[in-house]
Amino acid sequence: MQPIWIYLLILLLQLTTLAGTGLLAQSKENSPAALALKGIDIGDVGIAGTTTVNVGTGEYTVGGSGEDIFGKTDQFHYAHVPWSGDGQIVACVTKLDETHKHAKAGVMFRETLNADAANAVMEILSSAGAEFQYRQSAGKKTSYRVNGGIRAPYFVRLVRRGDTFTGYRSSDGEEWIEQSSTTVVMPKDIYVGLSVTAHNNQALNTATFDKVKISSELPPAPKPVSVKGNTGVTGFIPLLTRDTFDPLTDDGQDPSRFQSDSDEFYTYRNFRGVNKGHDEDEGKNATDDNVVFRLTPQGELHILGVPNEGQIEPFGYISTKDNYRNYHLSLEYKWGKEKFAPRENAVRDSGLLYHVPKPNDEIWTDSVETQIQEKDTGDFHFLWSKGQTVATVTSGPGADVYQPAGQPKTDHGGRIIKSKTVDSLTDWNQVEVIVEQDNVTVVVNGAVVNRATDMKIGVEGKLISLTEGKIQLQAEGAEILYRNIQLKPIHAVGGRGDYKILLFQETAGDSHRSEEAARAARSAIIGLGKTNGYSVDVADDSNDVFTESNLTQYAAVVFNTSGDVLNENEQTAFEKYIQSGGGFVGLPSAAATERAGTWFGRVVGSS
Repeated sequence: MQPIWIYLLILLLQLTTLAGTGLLAQSKENSPAALALKGIDIGDVGIAGTTTVNVGTGEYTVGGSGEDIFGKTDQFHYAHVPWSGDGQIVACVTKLDETHKHAKAGVMFRETLNADAANAVMEILSSAGAEFQYRQSAGKKTSYRVNGGIRAPYFVRLVRRGDTFTGYRSSDGEEWIEQSSTTVVMPKDIYVGLSVTAHNNQALNTATFDKVKISSELPPAPKPVSVKGNTGVTGFIPLLTRDTFDPLTDDGQDPSRFQSDSDEFYTYRNFRGVNKGHDEDEGKNATDDNVVFRLTPQGELHILGVPNEGQIEPFGYISTKDNYRNYHLSLEYKWGKEKFAPRENAVRDSGLLYHVPKPNDEIWTDSVETQIQEKDTGDFHFLWSKGQTVATVTSGPGADVYQPAGQPKTDHGGRIIKSKTVDSLTDWNQVEVIVEQDNVTVVVNGAVVNRATDMKIGVEGKLISLTEGKIQLQAEGAEILYRNIQLKPIHAVGGRGDYKILLFQETAGDSHRSEEAARAARSAIIGLGKTNGYSVDVADDSNDVFTESNLTQYAAVVFNTSGDVLNENEQTAFEKYIQSGGGFVGLPSAAATERAGTWFGRVVGSS
């Protein structure tokens, strides 16, 4: 009879063999030390990467060089195992080297180990950010959503449900925030693991991962929300859903002051002089479903949708928990019928507030407001106390009204009236606010109606740029409905932030453009980018480049073209990009041969 230790040794060897095949990685609750991740360099990296593991603690150290995981570039180190079917990977990125501000470390599902494969990744950036990124098919450019202000150590999670991939982030590994979700068609059998790039092919970014878990057990699926009236705008992430809004919980706070909730959205209500019997939390009538803020079964935010019984209804706001900067916010609103004291004899009013540094327990907290008010939607209000804010706007001589061709005017803590009235009092209206660092553009029902630039705020006697904050929607005594509240990140413009431009150099038809001049322009523009801190993508073909979703990543597009280079669909996508605040630079050759008389011809300067 063999000693018991012989059987234990044989069992240990069998488990080690299973781990080497990656089969243990697909158990539902595998321990961190059981993962047998195999390291491989993807793409043409400058320095060979490494993967090591502390078998006692389950901590992984992964070193990767490479230019990036972005666009069409795939150069990184991948510690991976084969994977089949649905599942998730969770890890805490505890440290990464700052070889570049875009150095990355995260978790990835990947179709193949080829350098241009379809993939989805949730990662932490060395420049204080969390990023969900994906490539929908081999050879395509990546798309992404990034949130700033996040540094390692930080948890990331990536979940696969069929062809749906969802990224999550967490500060503690317990409370998770959905970053973004998308569809990437992949076969059943793929790869999963840890990805690290230095964004510098001559350096090694050494990242550490803790509490790594790969599992076929999935987190609860998100609750479906029925939303009517899809705007059709691409690249947006819903900002308000059932999972981010719960104003009906009783937080045990003093209702004479305010009521707030601790989800991604939270509310404040001013109860002074209010009949509290009509509040949803404190002492409401058993048969009365009155609420100040309520999300309807259709996914619409209904504010003050209550009967008018002569009482004063509470004013208040619903606010994001997170701060945002450099974004395109889009929403729709429609007025209800009811108006309440103390504004029942005034025009119906609400308000979209942003750049809120810290919500106060008061209405009209410090912020910039894009007015949502009958016939006044699109007006600016700068709500900092004591008139501390400063903004430069374009206005007519001696007027406070924005005019597209007017003269610059500096406003201190006041109101800038929109250029024209385009809002409806009976139907749904779309409002878009495009925030780029300290610049804001307001679009109502497709028309640019207001702009402010160089916004600043007084802090300790100094004016500093006003660039970020929370986003709020207000209850101001009128019934109103909001829907399709959605957001997408954009790159900042004006040399004040990290951004990139597109250099477009296609030649069409019988062109006599000098190739030497084209190369010189390319070299000069890329050189300007290196000098001034922005990156340049170069496209010699418009295919898959001039689409609505792809153009949103660029602060500006530079045309160094010859001939009629864009088809009708591409021109339409570019027109929407310009109307949404995108920048354009046309070198002389671009204006020389574009079709005169068309919208696009007028943009590039054709006669």
